[in-house]
Amino acid sequence: PQQADPTMGKGRGIKSLEVDSEQMSSLVGGGGRSGSPSKASSRPDAETARERQRQEAQGVCSPRNLLLTAGLGLLAFVFFDSINGGGGGGGGGGGDSGEGGPPVPAGGFHGNSLGGVNNLGHPGGAKAHLNGEFEYEEIFVPVSNVGHAVKSISAENVLNLMGHYVHDEHRSPYASHLYARNVSELEEEQTKYEAKMAKVREEWGAWDFSDDYPSKNKGRFRPVPDFAIPYRDAPGSTFPSDSWQSDGEYVTKFLGEGKALVKRVREGIYAEFGFPNKKSDGTDLDEEERKRIEGLFRVNKDHDGASKDDDAVAVFTKHAWDGLVRKLLHAMMTNDEFYYIMGGHSAAAGHGNNFRQQYTMAFQYLMEPVFDRLGVRLISRNMAMGGLGTSHFAFASGSLYGEKDVILWDSAMTEKTPGSLELFQKQAVLGGERVPIIINTLSGDIVKDTNGTAWSGKITPAQWNAGGRIKDEYMLTDSNKAEDIPFFPRYMFCDKGVAEVCNKEKYKGVCWEPRSDVEPQSKQNGAPAGQAGWHPGWRSHLYNARMQSITMLAALDDALDKWKAETEAGGHPLADEHWHVGAKYREIQEALRTHTTEEPSECEKWLVRFPRVCRVAMKGFTEWTPRNNPEETSIRAAAVPGPGGYKPHTDMEELYRGIDVMSLAQRIPDGEVDVHAIAIATTQPAPELNHTVKDESDRRRLAKASEEAASSRIRRAVEKERRLSEKAIESNVFGERERGLRSLLTFSDEVTPGSGWSFKVGNEMKPGFPDGSYNSRFGRETTSSCLMSGHNDLRAGLIGDALSGWLVLKLPKIKEGLVLARIEHWTYVNSNKRTEGWTDVNSGAAVEEVNASGGERSLKVKGDMHQPDDLKFEVAVNGKIVTSMDKDEFLSYGNELAYNFAIFPLMDDPEWSKRDWGDNDGEDIEIAIRLRSEEGRVPTLSLTHVYYA
Repeated sequence: PQQADPTMGKGRGIKSLEVDSEQMSSLVGGGGRSGSPSKASSRPDAETARERQRQEAQGVCSPRNLLLTAGLGLLAFVFFDSINGGGGGGGGGGGDSGEGGPPVPAGGFHGNSLGGVNNLGHPGGAKAHLNGEFEYEEIFVPVSNVGHAVKSISAENVLNLMGHYVHDEHRSPYASHLYARNVSELEEEQTKYEAKMAKVREEWGAWDFSDDYPSKNKGRFRPVPDFAIPYRDAPGSTFPSDSWQSDGEYVTKFLGEGKALVKRVREGIYAEFGFPNKKSDGTDLDEEERKRIEGLFRVNKDHDGASKDDDAVAVFTKHAWDGLVRKLLHAMMTNDEFYYIMGGHSAAAGHGNNFRQQYTMAFQYLMEPVFDRLGVRLISRNMAMGGLGTSHFAFASGSLYGEKDVILWDSAMTEKTPGSLELFQKQAVLGGERVPIIINTLSGDIVKDTNGTAWSGKITPAQWNAGGRIKDEYMLTDSNKAEDIPFFPRYMFCDKGVAEVCNKEKYKGVCWEPRSDVEPQSKQNGAPAGQAGWHPGWRSHLYNARMQSITMLAALDDALDKWKAETEAGGHPLADEHWHVGAKYREIQEALRTHTTEEPSECEKWLVRFPRVCRVAMKGFTEWTPRNNPEETSIRAAAVPGPGGYKPHTDMEELYRGIDVMSLAQRIPDGEVDVHAIAIATTQPAPELNHTVKDESDRRRLAKASEEAASSRIRRAVEKERRLSEKAIESNVFGERERGLRSLLTFSDEVTPGSGWSFKVGNEMKPGFPDGSYNSRFGRETTSSCLMSGHNDLRAGLIGDALSGWLVLKLPKIKEGLVLARIEHWTYVNSNKRTEGWTDVNSGAAVEEVNASGGERSLKVKGDMHQPDDLKFEVAVNGKIVTSMDKDEFLSYGNELAYNFAIFPLMDDPEWSKRDWGDNDGEDIEIAIRLRSEEGRVPTLSLTHVYYA
């Protein structure tokens, strides 16, 4: 059993780590992912640890150690850096697990791990940075040991800077010293917030959970099961008797608090809609009235799969609902991550609003603290893109969307082809370790194609009165009476006579909130782009988020009920049959791979040239965003450097890397229901942090320190993660998840990496972290006119012509012999700024780095898009040219499968799949492409996606 310290953690997956070098030999062994500490020798007491930190800060001790969970068990990589050398690990907030493994969050497995010293939006976090408290922290990035799992969490997700800022129950986000407001205003804001939270706790209740195990066991910490096995499906028989999962008293209290939390948040949502849990005189509602309200927010968990039920919030078959409950039980039993993903078009992306107003982000904002109390890290991603469907990313769903526990499709406006919807479903099932609950795919038959094993459901869209959830009397007919309607449904439904008033209230997006630490270098627009008539406003997004939250709360409620009933009958821990997922995942994936029909499926009819895509798990790289794990899934990450180490890159820099303050215009008015406040409330006292601000000068100093803290912690965390990644490549530990493969061959003179590829002018990749999550950062370059827009979608691409030379990519684990590319063959000729002035292939590129980012920025190049008659498109595999297409053959692949989506084959060899691979996951290859023409810069293309299997 592993020892866990629930008393010192200050952030999920973040801890302060001190391990003596003589302890290293004991570090490699059991353990697992976040929340599963590893074995180690005796842990120094807190005073000893503090003294070590003090001495190291003074230069007395020079070694520092780095530890990261990875692969099977706990893999320890040790780097001995000088104090002035490598920086200190970039974690957040302390969190000592007691034995050198991933930390247990503050308050234990089921306390509040959000806020506190990790909240850099307040003076306490800024002062921690100035005191050097973050210099000795490490972050723990969970890594699955299932071979086909996809890396879907990065260091920046673990740091969770935005989560710590917005979910701190003791500090008002609007009282942050980052605002350009004077100290007295901020103090007044904080005083009002403390009174508000006290009232919330009194009227609604609060999370009240603690574990007295250490005090009863001479300071020892709870042992943790060894989850370092596939799917974390540890047999209950191996759980230590003192693990929290095996402790009946602990679990009983936890389940009770969990049920109460779910009830509070659900009733908070009802109250937002104007259905409070008490009558106007303060007395409780009678049973009949409660049932009526609950009926309005009903989730159909036993649908027949055929009939309509448009009045329900959501519709699931019993099989699918049981699958969701099982997944939630697994996440809670193992303190795991839970991934909630959405793919769609511009309306789904939230264009016209700020990124964090979009419904997936609004779901995260409310549900993250709920999942946190239940011991689970929730990661939600808005992966929608404007003007497109989902096929561009669904072709490599695992790599580009990442792992998925729930995936929603919201692309009805731009995606009508049944085959593309079926592809979305099938690659969602095949593309990773986890098999998701698939929501809202309006056609396609994934359940049938998996012999009835897949999980699919529907969360119903809003009707004109939201299925009765918006009261008839909330129809606004007189603008002077708007204040009589609760804040959330206000202006949602309006009479024609007040339509103009309601349209003005549709959007509340902002481009900038004046702050004391950052000054925009470009004039800021009044609102984010995209406020079109067909794009929903923030209230519509919030409505969808609440329906999704109601659905998830209902599933959590059923999961907690099942846990209680089964353990009352069968004892603790909960029996494996109720929460293990591995066998279910394998069953569904294998059923899809082997399902046969007499007629081709809709997907196969659509992809008539590449039908294998409908049956095998595709992976991929792209320059488009948002994308999962953006550092490692770009085409540039797979590219072999050209002469002088050249790779296309951006010279743009972020104006700031820290948190975005919350918009004052978007705050909930005083006196209105704030369901988020209900969700974050606990009985834990505020941490002992010094938030004092002496004067305006001190406030500005601390504001600057907050930005420095965010920037340095992100930088160190990412750098440590990158160094571990490189070390793992040498040890061949991470397998297919690592992209930085060594060169596999000595290139002949015929196929050598070129230096003439660059970014498409006007669509250069921007700096940031565009992974679609709440912690994503994008569009903060100094030239941005809407710094707080937050939207991640961008269509960047690598542009090349006949002078660019070979673009060589390293692709890992090719098992099916299938490599495809999305190519924009319609790119304007002579538009590659990189080769401007060149007279030959790679002309002068070996020394020319001035234009490395693709040339000076300019407006979009316009001109002719014709390709010359002597065009040759060539493909090489492992240094040998295997394909040479003339113009006609090349353009024959230019017919779009869907809007803006043409696929070209780089390799399509079914014989690869017939090889006897044994225990091998496939073969690493190098694949290269180039254009040839006597017209030099005229033939031009843009490569945006590479898909492979």
